Amino acid sequence: MRWVVGVDLRPGNDGPLQFAAWLMRQVGVGGVAVEGVHVLERDSLSFALTLAGGAEAEGLHFPGADGALASARDALAAALARVDVAATVRAEVTVAANIEEHLIGLVARAPGDGLVVGRRALRGEDHRFVRLGRVTRRLLRALPGPVVVVPPDLKAERIGDGPLLAATDLHDDSLPACRFAAELAARLGRKLVLVHVVPAPELWAPEFFPAARHAELRAALERRGAEALARWSEAHGLSAHEAIVTTGDVVDRLIFHAAEHDAPAVVCGSRRLSPVTRVFVASVASELAASAWRPVIVVPPASAKESSR
Repeated sequence: MRWVVGVDLRPGNDGPLQFAAWLMRQVGVGGVAVEGVHVLERDSLSFALTLAGGAEAEGLHFPGADGALASARDALAAALARVDVAATVRAEVTVAANIEEHLIGLVARAPGDGLVVGRRALRGEDHRFVRLGRVTRRLLRALPGPVVVVPPDLKAERIGDGPLLAATDLHDDSLPACRFAAELAARLGRKLVLVHVVPAPELWAPEFFPAARHAELRAALERRGAEALARWSEAHGLSAHEAIVTTGDVVDRLIFHAAEHDAPAVVCGSRRLSPVTRVFVASVASELAASAWRPVIVVPPASAKESSR
């Protein structure tokens, strides 16, 4: 499988390269191909030329388009050396009209490829208003293949030693993600844990459920959820080392269980919500990718089976 790493050259954004380096060490360089790319948008280069012209008029030196490209190439080479992947990752600086469209094109032309990108929020930086960023947010909407969202400050040595976590809502859109997770876990030599979160009754209908009955209702929901998860897994031929059914907020519970198991990553599917639907319904995949302390792999509902080969 080939992973394309979108490299952000701003300071403190080595997380995606760190994850790629970890993945190559876990699977073996021959078992995974990693390519890095830093995309400069044409509008940004035009702005650089404008600044250069104004600077020269003031007697100041400011690099133009060629200087910006050279600086980006130097910074990319430094990032590869910093993460110690200069010898194993082929990387380039390219110019395109739009960053996310260029990255989508790199993956869409070769089914089975995936993307590794960063986000704006650091690990644990929950108060930040913009946590994903424009490019990552749009990539999660398009999902040309599996997209790994990595905290920008992640270090390879901090990646968990535990099993891989796969989230399922027992619907069709999460099945490809679970199959992808099973294959990835096998390649990593890790166990697989399936997690099904049932929304707690007090979250969706508090007026109908008195607080005194919450524990009773949660137990009943978890019991039925466990039975449903077992049937679903058997029907689709999924085998996991452990199956967890819990109640509560979906994102919060997934983050909790990922930390509890020291998971290297969390894998989930996507419903590919329309822009109108997103106004009323939050995307679990996007919320999880924006908040988790560890990488989150979002797998598209249609192409995930091919992607995991």
